[in-house]
Parts: sequence; structure tokens; C-alpha cells
Amino acid sequence: VGSRVFSPPPLPSALPSSSGRRGRAMASPRGRPSPPHCRPLLLGAALAFVGSALSLPAPVEVPLTCSEIGVCTTELALGTPAQHVQVLVDTGSDILWVADSSDGQVGFRSNDSTSFEAAHGKHVALPPYPDGVQVEGTAAHEVVALGKSGQKVPDAPFLLRDSGAPNTTAIAAMAAAVVATLLPVQVRWSLDMLQQQGRDGAMGVLGLRGCSPGEEWKETKDSVMEPFFCRFWEQAPAGLPRTIRLDLGSKQPRMVIGEEIMTSAARDDGGFSFANNLIPREVDNQWIVFIRALGVQASAGWSFFALQRQSEVDFNSVLPTGFLATLDSGSATMRMHSSVFALILRAFPEGCRRSTPEGTPHATIVCECASLSELPTLTFSLEAAGNIRFLGLDGGADFLTCIPPTAYATRDDSGTCRVAIEDGGPHHTVFGVESFVLGVPFFRSASIAYDFERRQVAVGPVPSDREGADCVCTDPKSWWNTGKRLSGRRIFVSLSAVAALCSYVYITYSTSSLAGSCRSQLGVLGARLAAASSSAGERLQGAGTALGSAASGATSRAPGLQHSGPGRALDDSAPEVQLHGQTSFVALVSDAEG
Repeated sequence: VGSRVFSPPPLPSALPSSSGRRGRAMASPRGRPSPPHCRPLLLGAALAFVGSALSLPAPVEVPLTCSEIGVCTTELALGTPAQHVQVLVDTGSDILWVADSSDGQVGFRSNDSTSFEAAHGKHVALPPYPDGVQVEGTAAHEVVALGKSGQKVPDAPFLLRDSGAPNTTAIAAMAAAVVATLLPVQVRWSLDMLQQQGRDGAMGVLGLRGCSPGEEWKETKDSVMEPFFCRFWEQAPAGLPRTIRLDLGSKQPRMVIGEEIMTSAARDDGGFSFANNLIPREVDNQWIVFIRALGVQASAGWSFFALQRQSEVDFNSVLPTGFLATLDSGSATMRMHSSVFALILRAFPEGCRRSTPEGTPHATIVCECASLSELPTLTFSLEAAGNIRFLGLDGGADFLTCIPPTAYATRDDSGTCRVAIEDGGPHHTVFGVESFVLGVPFFRSASIAYDFERRQVAVGPVPSDREGADCVCTDPKSWWNTGKRLSGRRIFVSLSAVAALCSYVYITYSTSSLAGSCRSQLGVLGARLAAASSSAGERLQGAGTALGSAASGATSRAPGLQHSGPGRALDDSAPEVQLHGQTSFVALVSDAEG
């Protein structure tokens, strides 16, 4: 401290070894005893390393409860004393809000909490959702605890929704908040789930989007309230990784906050692959990936003779960036463009049809199937984070992730399979780019994480306890029609063709001595091949003639024994036949009479 130099106390001349014996000096990495003046430094470094490892904050594990359609909720503890509130986990929004139950309705009772603090009576109206439903309420601050460890955020911002509307309107509003891109079919499914949740406790939504490290929230027209996770990361322990991971495909679904995302191992070994994010950094943190290609693969036929029926579409051949996809854990379906929906429907087995007539929006797929294994596997090619783009060219780096039928379809007792793939209708764009909405089926297929520092989505391994067989990914990208994406196979074929053409022109028409030598060598080689082919043909023809004459001679000289066919006699002493200097053989006959 200051000008004083820290001098550690002297160490004993002998330290215990790993075997427990004393009197042996500490060894250096090369096997030689460490100098006495280095031992304090080594011990200090070891103690510092152990201390830093012990002081690392532990991740926050949050158990989830998922409905039949896959939309998941978790339990938060709000207020003092704590009131347990069920909220939907939503990657498509950033606000934490719950319903007010001051007038006896189901929700959060702010009057019973001593730590509730309204933000000077500020009334907030969140931006309306596509169907026109708008969530309004009072901006407030409250103590919020989440996870098994009860990680607390003492001054968490949230919206206390007004309780003046009827229950049905409140439920519809909450369903709208779950889905950033709202659709009628999603409202109905979420409405049923929310009504069931409402019988057991309060309802609300926990938005998982938030601020990046070092970023301060500022009120804007589109962001009228501070996101919950902006305050969470601000008050989180130092060193806690700014990550959120969702395991919705597991038998015990969970959300893990603050866990280091491992990228050094392959996905089959528990590693993650980061997807590239081409959206400007000025845009709020959104769970976004870019789809290069989509493949649909199903089998048709019987067992061993089954044929693979596959449809593929390469989006890079039309859009240099591919299709933008928003990951929305609050959406029960995967929504896509009408043309892509029609392509997927054609790849499905016979008996699958639209749930509504052609031309009507928001249709899904309904099939008559004996089991879910009859349905195809969906494979997505996602642009990888390490991809290089230069002067409009695309390096082509990607990774594959597939969705098995068990993740996107359900089968009832009547043998009807309902597929959670939806026709999104006309062009749907986000930031001017064609967009998908990858809902719950995508989250069921793999472990999905988001890194707030990198602003990127990471796709991890398949949950080990997921029900159903694992799917096999097939690369859906076109290696020839690639647009501006570089394809190694296409480059190899193109360069090989050019090299062959240049070689032909040079050898055929060049007057150089090298070209003349090549022509001579090629002429000699061609003559040898022609001679060898002619000689082989003559030998085969002679062998065939000799075999024919030997067979006819053996059958004509048979005085005693009769063949099974009338008029044909075989001699038991058949002659030897010599074939053009080849090894001789003796024709074998059977003695029918013993």
C-alpha cells in the first residue's frame, strides 16, 4: 500500500507433497527445485487463482412449466411479503408486467406489499400489438426474486396492468404481449393456456430482451419503460456472464441465467454454435438469426425400399442476407411466407392438407397419420458468427440444426396429427428483410442461448432426455445456385472445367515443343490402349468359340449314357480340351445309372 512493499512471511523449508510425506522441496515445472525467492510468488499466484475461482458467481437456474403447446411459464416472487406470480417467458419482448388484483381479480396485490413503489403515478401505455390490443398500467418498482436460489432484484421495474378491464380482455391482452407478431391462431392457443394458468395464480409476461453490458436504457417512443433485464444486469454480481439459456425440449425445462456458453467443443459434445447477427448494433437486443436454406426430408414407401422425399430452398440465391428469423418463445407455431409454407406442405406425406381453404390466411397443416415418424424432418442452415462478408461477397460459413416431428407436431387419439407450422400470408418483413418467426418448435429442438455482450443467438446440443428419436441433418444449401455466397464445391468444379478447357486448347493448337511432346505422348498412349483393347477382344472371342466346340463334341460322343433330355448321350470318358495354350480341363458328366 503506497510506498510500502508487501513482504510475505517466510515459508517453511519443506512442504507436504501430494503423497502426504514431508521434507520434499516444491518442484518447478521442469522438475528442478524452485528457488527460495520464487516460492512466495508461486504460492500467492495459486491462492489468487483459487480465490478467484471460488468467488465466481453461480448461474441462476429458473425452473419452467410448459403447457401442451410448449409455451412456458415460471414463478416469480414479487413484493414484501413475497407473492408468487406465474409469468410467461417471452424472448419477443423486454418488459415485465403483471395484472393488478386490487379489486379482487387474479393478479398481484400491490396493497399487500410494503416494498411496492409507484413511479410517481406514471401511467404507461405500451406500443399496441398488431391486432390493436394495447397493454396499459402503472409503472412501478418492486422487489423481484427468481430462480431456485431466489436471486433478488431489489428495485426491479415492472408494469402493473390496470384491473378495470374484464378478465377476458386482460387475458387477450396478455396473449398479445406474448407474441410480438400476433396472429389469431396464436391468440386462441395462448388464450386457452392463460385461462388455465389464471385459475392457479397471477398472470403476466417476463420479457427476456434487455440491455448489453455498459449500455444505459433511455426512454424513446418505442421503449417507454425500462426492461427488466437492464436492471437485472446492472445489479448482477461482477463476473456473471450476460447470457440466458433456454432448455424447453427437456423433460425438466429450465432457464439458466449467467452461464458461460461453451464454444470450444462440438455441439454433439455439449458445445454451442453462434449465429451471425446482421442487424445494426443500434437496434435493441433481439433474438435473431439469418436462415441460409431450409430442407424438408421425409421417407415414402416400405421399410427397406423407402425412398427419401426431399424439398430444399436456398434463400441466398434470392436474398444475399438470407431470411431473417425472430426467435419467439411465446409463439406456439413457426410462421413463414406463403410460398415456403406451400413448399413444406408438398413435402409432407399424402393425406396432409391445409387446415383452412386455399387463400385464407393463418392456415396450419393437418395430417392423418399412424405415428409422428411419418412426418418429415426440417433442417435449417443458419449463417455462422465467424462468416466473412467482403465487397458484397459471402464467405458461406454456416451450421445446421434440425427439428424432428416430435418437436413441431402432436397426435390425438383419433389419428390426426396437428402441425405447428403456419402460413404467414403475404411478405412479412423486419427491418426491410423477409422474416420467419421460429416459435416453440425451434426451442424444443435444441438448447437456445443469447449472449448480451455479443448480441448473438447460440444454438446448442439436443437435450439428452428429449422424447423421440434424434433427427439427422441434411445440408439443404444448393452448391451451384448460390447467389453471392461462396461455395467450395462450385469453385472446384468451375476451376476444373476451365483448367481442362485451357489444357485442351494449348495441347491441340499450340506450336511449342512442350505441346508437341504432349501430343506425341498422347498419341502413343492412345495407340497402346487401342491395341490392348483389340487383343483382349480377340482372346475373348477365341475362348468363346473353343468352349462352344468342346461342349458340342462332348455331347455328340456319348454312346452309352443318356442325358435327362431325349436324344442326348454323354460319354463317361470325355476328352480333354486345349484352349489357346490355357490350362486344360475335363468335362464332367453324371452317371445317372450308377
